[in-house]
Amino acid sequence: MASKNIADQFAYFMCEELKNSLKEKLNWELRGQKGWNVGSQSSDITGYALKTNEPLVLIEIERRRYAPVSNVAKVWSWILDLIEEKKEKLQTRPILIQAFSAHYTEDSSRLKHAKLIGTLMKKAKVAEYICLRFRYRPREKAKRCAGACQRQAKRLAGKVVKSLSGRL
Repeated sequence: MASKNIADQFAYFMCEELKNSLKEKLNWELRGQKGWNVGSQSSDITGYALKTNEPLVLIEIERRRYAPVSNVAKVWSWILDLIEEKKEKLQTRPILIQAFSAHYTEDSSRLKHAKLIGTLMKKAKVAEYICLRFRYRPREKAKRCAGACQRQAKRLAGKVVKSLSGRL
C-alpha cells in the first residue's frame, strides 16, 4: 500500500476484498483503464468483464467528497464518448455503484443531487445506477486506513457483491 491518500487506501482494501468475489465474471482493479478516465480522474474501482475485458462495473466511493454529483456526470460523459467513438451501442450497459458514507445524511442535498442524476442516467438507458450507503463516518484529518476503516471497506465490498446479485 504505497498511497498516502486515505481515500485510495480505502479503495485498495475494498478492491482486495472484491477480488475474492465474482471471480468467474469480473476482474477487479483500482482505477480505470484508458478511455475510461479523464486526465487523472478515474473511478475508484473498476470491474472488468472477463470475456471482453470491457469495464462493466464502476465504483465511486464517496467518503467526504464535496461534489459527488460530478462523479455521476463523469461516468455518463465517458459512456457517451465511448458510444460516439464506436458508433454503436454498448452490448452491456455498465453499472455505476455510488457508495455514500455516513458523512452524507439522508437529507443531504449532495446525496440527493447525485442520486437524481444517477436515476436520470439510468432512465436514459446509458448505465445502471446503484446507490449504496455505508455506516462508516470517516474522520476529516485521518492519515491511515486502519482498523475500523479497513473493516468498513470490506463490509462495503460485501454490499457491492450483494447489490450485483442477479445483474451480471
